[in-house]
Amino acid sequence: MEPIYITIRDWTALTGIGRGKTYGLLSSGTLRAVKAGKRTLIDMASGRAYLAALPTATISAPARQPKRMAA
Repeated sequence: MEPIYITIRDWTALTGIGRGKTYGLLSSGTLRAVKAGKRTLIDMASGRAYLAALPTATISAPARQPKRMAA
């Protein structure tokens, strides 16, 4: 069963999005969070919506370099 809320530490580990970016998303209202005592918990539904709205990555393979012959 997937959690409804997740800590900021777990969110950054799960998504690879840093703490600074996460707090920016929270302050802009893009991510929704609740407070449980001192803990800030991110609403996973808003997190999934944010991730789903990100553009698709366009990745191209690097150009191959010809192999050098040993001198």
